[in-house]
Order: sequence, then structure tokens, then C-alpha cells
Amino acid sequence: MLSNREIDEIRKKLDEEGEIYRRLSKYIIDQCMTYKRNRLKVLRVVFSRDPELKTLQSIINKIDSKRKKKGKRYYSYKDLEDIIALTVLCPYRTDEKIFIEWMKRTFHVLTPDKEALRDDPSGHRGYHYIVTLHDDALQSFPEFRDKRCEIQIKTILEEAFDAKTHDLTYKEVEGDVPEQLKSQFAILSRTLKGIDEQSGFLRDLILEEERELRLRRQACVVLFLTDRPTKALEKKLSIDLDRIKPEDASKIAQGLKTLASSGISKYLCGFAALCSLKLNDDYLKGEALNYAKRFVENSNGSWESYMVQASIEWALEEFENAINGVSNALRIASKRRDTKLLRAAKNSFIYFATDWKSLKKQNKPEYTSRAARYAKELSSSRSFLKLMDTIGFYKIVFGETTEQIESGRQLIWESRKRRPKDEAYKYFFRHHEYVALKRLLEKTT
Repeated sequence: MLSNREIDEIRKKLDEEGEIYRRLSKYIIDQCMTYKRNRLKVLRVVFSRDPELKTLQSIINKIDSKRKKKGKRYYSYKDLEDIIALTVLCPYRTDEKIFIEWMKRTFHVLTPDKEALRDDPSGHRGYHYIVTLHDDALQSFPEFRDKRCEIQIKTILEEAFDAKTHDLTYKEVEGDVPEQLKSQFAILSRTLKGIDEQSGFLRDLILEEERELRLRRQACVVLFLTDRPTKALEKKLSIDLDRIKPEDASKIAQGLKTLASSGISKYLCGFAALCSLKLNDDYLKGEALNYAKRFVENSNGSWESYMVQASIEWALEEFENAINGVSNALRIASKRRDTKLLRAAKNSFIYFATDWKSLKKQNKPEYTSRAARYAKELSSSRSFLKLMDTIGFYKIVFGETTEQIESGRQLIWESRKRRPKDEAYKYFFRHHEYVALKRLLEKTT
């Protein structure tokens, strides 16, 4: 037990330093809030303990408890590290690590990572770090020297669990908590921990899909930019595609209508699709699809018009329509017995069906069987070297084994070597490589 003299000294110290600790708490919260404004998805809530300062009785209890432990008999007020304590709440466990990295750059962290993690059998879980200010910050705030603060980092779900169970299972209370109740809290804690991990996993999957979609969209944008006539329309409409904003959509739509009044070309269709992709705008997407349809009608359903329409529909993720459009082009090429046109249409058919399967996880048995037949046919053709990127992508997406996926990956690498200066293909290669690595990971986990 602490003597009356020690208690009086602690009370005096707490009175002397209380205001300094309050200012330090506010300073650290302000730093965290600045980070929160820049990384809202990583950090949601920051708050101090209530009461802000550790109470005299809590300090006395802690010192007394520490002294009862082996090797802690001289533990005193100066050894306390949590006179002030903050709690930081993140949406997911992966966000905790991101915040911790920032915290280590911003403050001087005294706690090793292994010691920071608390995973109490009764349910309390989180990271507890002790921090002080860096020397550069202490030059402006010398009164904070040797003053420490505890920062607890948890997910929102962990904090919700603590709020329900903390008083009963983590802190000492009058009377004993029944073992059966502790056991139930432990079971609930494990369940919530599993939910936390699962929600983080789902969030990562969503981010992966967003990244894949972003890579694909970037590849499509570059593809349409490679046509000089399409690029010329940008100047004609006085539009800078690198600087357009969502509010420019109506201006672009009006400009496209003005150009369409003089006739619809494949370049106008491509430019409309390009603007839609750049702004991710549904109205412009509808306009691009409409121009592509009118282009087919005005061309009396020519092979080229169906291929243009299909490429627009594919780029704008209207996959089934794109595959049907290519099928129309295949029928025309077959009637003409034009081997070159047939090969080009089959190549597009394979790619569109594969991309649909990769991006949307959708396909139809008839499309799958036709894509497989065309892939086998083109793999043995004289033009295989020109088509190996499509065949490679097909093997990556439809491959059943790691060997098949890896063989497709080797084909896209070989295709990349043969087209080192092709800017459009550079982005498609990145997209294909990303899908390949993701599929290989799926097969090995």
C-alpha cells in the first residue's frame, strides 16, 4: 500500500502537471485530426479518455498493482505512461497498420510492435502504444519533454465490443465475475474478430476489383486515343481531355451532336466512348452507344460497322451486345470467305468473351465453347504471333491449372517484347499481368 506521504506527493504532481498533460493531449489529437482529414477512409474517430487525466485513485491503484509484481517494487509516479490516453478507431484491421506507420513517422514510439498488441482472452483487443514528441516538435513545446501519452488503436467493431464488456471483464470490479460469463465474452470476442477479418477481406476484394477495372479503363482510353482522327476531334471541339471535369459532360454532349449532324463516323463513335470513359459518365455512355448503333444503320450493316459498334460496346462494358456484334461481323466475313476479316473477328470474339469472364465473372456456355474453338484454331494459324496476346489472356482467364495460367502469362510477356513501343498495348499488358497474378494467387491459396 502507498503511504499517505506518497499519495500527497502524487496529488501535488498531478496538480502541477495536469494542465501540461491536457495541452499535450490536445496537441496529439490535433495531429491525428489533420491526418484524418487527408485519410478519412483510414481513420474515423479520435478521442481522449474520460476523464481526460487518469484519476488519483486510478494512479494509486496502478502503482500498488505494479509493485506487487516481481521486479516492480520501486514503481512510482514517474514511471506512469498513461496519465493521458487517446483512442483511435479505424474501419478495418488493415487500416490500423496504415495509421501505425504514420504514427511512427509523426511521434517517437516507445513500444515495440510485439508488446503493443493486446489480445486478452476475455475479449479486449487492440494496439497500445506509448509515444512522446520528436525533438523538432519539442523545440516549440519544451514543456512536453519526458511527457508520455498512450494511444490505443482499434477497429470500430473492437471498440463497440469493449464498450459493452470492458467494465465487466478487463477492469477490476467489486466481486468476482462468473467464469461462465467470462467464457461467453471470450466466445463473442472471437466471433466478432472473425467478422472484423471477414469484412476486411471483402473490402480488399472490392479494392482489387476497382483496381482491375481502373487498369482496364485506362487501357481502353489509350486504345481510342491512338487514332489520329479521333484525337483531331478533341481540337475541333476545343476540349482538353486531360483536363475535362464532370461538369463538362453537357458541353461535350452538345459538341458531339453538332458533329453528328454532319455525319457519324467511326472516329466520332470512338471519341464519344473516350469521353465517357474519361468522365465515367452514364449519359455520355448512352450517347456513344447510340452513335455506334446509328453508324451500323448508316453503313447498311457492313463488317467494319459491326466491328466498330462491338468495340465501343466492349469498351463500355456492354459485353453481351459486343459479342453479338462480333458474331454479325463473323457471318459477313464467312459469306465473303475473307480469311483476314474472319481472323480479326474471331480474335475480338475471344477477347470480349474472356474480358467478360474476367471482369464480370459472367459468360455463356455457347460463348465459352466458341471462344475455346477459335482459340485452338488461331493458335495453329500462321498469324499466331500477332494474336498471342489474346490467346495468352484467354489461357490466363480460362486456365484450370497454374501451368495453363502461367503459359498464358508467358505469351503476353512474349507479345510485349515484340511491341515495345506500342503505348496502347503497354496498358493492356499491365491489365493482363494483373489478372494473371491474381489467378495464380487464387490457385495457390
